[in-house]
Amino acid sequence: MIKEGNFSKQQPPRFVKIFGTIFVLAILTYLHFMTPTSIGIEGIVGIDKLAHLLMFFLTMIWFVNITLNPYWNIIGCLLVLYALILEWMQMQFFLGRSFEWLDWFADFLGVVVSISLWRFFINKLFNSSV
Repeated sequence: MIKEGNFSKQQPPRFVKIFGTIFVLAILTYLHFMTPTSIGIEGIVGIDKLAHLLMFFLTMIWFVNITLNPYWNIIGCLLVLYALILEWMQMQFFLGRSFEWLDWFADFLGVVVSISLWRFFINKLFNSSV
């Protein structure tokens, strides 16, 4: 059990962290490289950016749950760098796909929003004096 402020959190076993992280990053990579669907959701403006934001929001929530608070910013920076590498790979290795700065910015926002919301809720729920 690890104590962060007034909040104690039980850490999962090491193998759960390792295999869970591999699984989460594999799903993230697959979703990043899959071809867009042909069912007509492409016409909705911004749906792609929302998908990017949600993918990286949920990925960062995974990392927030398995690591300690001092490492969240470092992991967030590494995840944003990973997003940049994924965008570059998409441009280099997949025909018909391109690098988009707005996709990368949505990835960045997903990471920032997840860390910010998590800290807000932890402070609100566990550090309140009420």
